[in-house]
Amino acid sequence: MRPLMHSWMRPLQRLVFPDMCLSCSTRIEGKQSLCAQCWRDIYFFRKGKPWYIDVDEHHGQIYSVMAYENCAIRLVSRYKYGRRLECVPTFARWMIRAGGAILPSADLLIPVPMHFSKLVRRGFNQVMPIAQNIASTSGVPLLLSAPVRRKHKSRPPQASLPSRHSRIKNVVGAFQMPPEKRRLVDGKHIIVIDDVFTTGATMRAMTSCLKRAGAAQVDALTLARVL
Repeated sequence: MRPLMHSWMRPLQRLVFPDMCLSCSTRIEGKQSLCAQCWRDIYFFRKGKPWYIDVDEHHGQIYSVMAYENCAIRLVSRYKYGRRLECVPTFARWMIRAGGAILPSADLLIPVPMHFSKLVRRGFNQVMPIAQNIASTSGVPLLLSAPVRRKHKSRPPQASLPSRHSRIKNVVGAFQMPPEKRRLVDGKHIIVIDDVFTTGATMRAMTSCLKRAGAAQVDALTLARVL
């Protein structure tokens, strides 16, 4: 009887709570995450085509889902600043597909940490729910306690800096691995999770921190990338 009631209620639920495009809120049918127009407007990268980031002698791979432009900017911003948590399962599914070449060999997932003061102001670290969903779906363990983000009084937010050079300089020494946590990453293949790859400054700083702590390989998986 319960399945029958559930089946009967489903059309009513769709009427009261219709499915909406995650980007523009246009009403959509079926199990699609985006409307047809937003699907066309987002440039999705080809699966299996990474970028590379070199930090000292380390050669890391970066996989991203889509280009950070046009409709994708609106989609990410609605989630990031509007706390649209209904986006999380879709984002995680896209990122798992994009990172299919590196996830099977990964030992740990580490979301880019946010300093406590910024976390209090914003209310949540937007990378965390996505990383948790990727971890639970893929089975790769998630490390949340390290590294930590150090705050410097004169260090402005990355988004406010105009140039690649200023962003790189701004995050030098921004991440720190507590000595008692180094054993957790020593010899491990780590994938750093972030929402947007802009200049690579944050990812370089994270990679440098993790390599100094003994990580064997550091790769990255992001939702979007600035071209």
